Amino acid sequence: MSSYWESSTIATVLLQQHGWEQLRELAATGPAPCFSDFGAGEVTSAIGINVRQGIVDATTGLAAADALGVMLAPWRRELLTQVDIARATSHLRNFTLGLRLPDALHIAIAERLNLTLITADRRQYAAAQVLGIAARNPFDEGA
Repeated sequence: MSSYWESSTIATVLLQQHGWEQLRELAATGPAPCFSDFGAGEVTSAIGINVRQGIVDATTGLAAADALGVMLAPWRRELLTQVDIARATSHLRNFTLGLRLPDALHIAIAERLNLTLITADRRQYAAAQVLGIAARNPFDEGA
């Protein structure tokens, strides 16, 4: 299954958070997952937040940022495009979806690439389904 991974799923694997083994196995099956430069930036930002909040020290944060590069090296990288921003903005106009711009961008990228969106975010998953975009939440397979 070709898939586009949004930032929270990447961060879950990188930081070995709850369910990371399941996601790691999913990433190892089939073709290499796809990620965006935007998503990688979001994960790096999350690492920085952990450093600023004192959850990890700067050395650990830098090691995590380096590990992100190693983890994503074999994955397919896609650049965020103006088309993605325009499409995400269009999705945001559907106010009932409750999307924020980062989530709408990930949906738009998966849509442009015609890939299944892999997300642990229930709202993002539900919005993708309403928009007719293939999505999977590995932690909520009954959804």
